[in-house]
Formats: sequence, structure tokens, C-alpha cells
Amino acid sequence: EPAPDYEYIFQDVLPKGIVAALAAPGGKGKSMLALQLCVSAAIGKTILPSFTPSGPMKVMALLGEDAEEITRRRLHSMAQLYVLTTDEERLLNENLFLFPHQSEALMVKKRDALEQTPRCRWLRKFVHEHEIQLLVLDPKARWAILEENSNDQATAFVTCLEEIVKPIGGTVLITHHIRKESANSGSASGVRGASAFVDSSRLVITMVTPKKKSGDAVLNSANDDQSY
Repeated sequence: EPAPDYEYIFQDVLPKGIVAALAAPGGKGKSMLALQLCVSAAIGKTILPSFTPSGPMKVMALLGEDAEEITRRRLHSMAQLYVLTTDEERLLNENLFLFPHQSEALMVKKRDALEQTPRCRWLRKFVHEHEIQLLVLDPKARWAILEENSNDQATAFVTCLEEIVKPIGGTVLITHHIRKESANSGSASGVRGASAFVDSSRLVITMVTPKKKSGDAVLNSANDDQSY
């Protein structure tokens, strides 16, 4: 029998049940893009080209850098820009769980082993209780407070996230940085830190600035030649 079709968070772009990365140099708008995707998924409405959600869903975002005031302003601006209906505003309030300006290690190294922290156990419980379909961690450095160049630790971190969402078929999207010297390459090989983070992530989306239109970000995706 043929294999069943993939299910998607965003049709033909972001599958369900994986850990994915959104990578770009600092200041390119990773956090803003991630928040836009959260809003789109929560209300089940396409607000960005190429990102069509499968429908309204429960979304959780742990925002490690931006203050609550900044996040509120961005959400207010989006509501005005995308002209949300009353029903869409209701869905946004019901489906989007934001935790701005919070960061805490999900795993720590003790002696020769990595252990999950109480914050990780809290996250697992929250995701399961609320049936979160899209979990966003922004940025990776705030939640994976490990040795950045350690392949073993990078693999363990991604595996931990996979185990959190696997029982409910959810997807994790982690924002991360690209090395300065690779800022405009658009290649997943330019992602900072251990190569195992890219290898363990089923999908890597990179943001680059095209030369002909400075300031406009372009998205590229790399998924180890696996066609979703």
C-alpha cells in the first residue's frame, strides 16, 4: 500500500511531527517572522505568501528575548495590518499561548550526562494538556544553554523536543543564528554551532537579504533532499 500523505502545519512547507529550524543573521527579523507564523497558525489564515495553515490550531511560543510590551505592540500591529475579523480575534485569544521575555534551560549537564530541567517537564505537561500543534522556541540559545559546538548535546536537545511533541503529532520551530561569514549564502551549512543541530532537524529555513532589494528578506529551505 502507498504511504499516507504528509500532514502539514503549513501546507507543503512545514510538516507535522518534526523539529524544524528558522535561521538567519541577527537583526533580520526571525522573531517577527516566527510571531507572524504563530498568529497565522492560531487563526487558520494565510497572512504570509507560501505559508498556508492547515486550519486553526493551538500554538505556544516561548519568546526568550522580546519584552512583553514589544510583543503586544507587534500583535496589535498585525491585527490592524491583516484586518482580523471578530471570529479571528476570538481564535487568536483561544489558541495562541505566548510567554514573552522568559528563558530557562530545558536541559543541563550534570557530571557526564544531560538531564531535563523542571522547566522542560513543565513544557511537556503544558504541550500535552493544551494539545499544542506548533511550539516555537525563540531563540535556541535561550533554551539550549549547552555547549554550542557539541554534536552530542545538540542531538540530545533536538531529541528532547521531538519527544515532547511526538505523542500529539506537534511540530517544533526553533529560531537560530547563522554565522556572519555565511550571512548571505542561504545555506543550512552556515547555521551557527554544532552541525548535528542541522542534521537532526528535519527542515531548516534560512533568511537572506537579496542584493537587488536591500532590506527584504528571502526564505530558503533545506531538508537534506527529502521531499515533503
